[in-house]
Amino acid sequence: MTTDEEMKDILMGPIGTPERDRFEISCLMWEVGYGIKLKRKELNMSQEELAQKTGLTLRDIKGIERGNVTTHIPNIHKIWHTLGMHQPEPKSQSRKRPLTKQSPSLRTIAG
Repeated sequence: MTTDEEMKDILMGPIGTPERDRFEISCLMWEVGYGIKLKRKELNMSQEELAQKTGLTLRDIKGIERGNVTTHIPNIHKIWHTLGMHQPEPKSQSRKRPLTKQSPSLRTIAG
């Protein structure tokens, strides 16, 4: 039987490859966006209200909640602050090493 990690290695490449980094960052951004969406709904706040309170556009909020990786990290921090959230720990424990200067940035991956 193949483990999740082995399957990711087969499909996305081993940890440290650009393909795997893109996959791992995509998963992380989805988790962050989903957490933001859950908290926003818990507070009975619309996407429009969150956009207004953070100074971001409605398009930004929708994209972030969908896990769009083209956003800037400071935008995520604005949202967390507005919603009273702390920087969460990633739920995924699959990353065995932190991203380094050699790892692609969120901007590079999105493009």
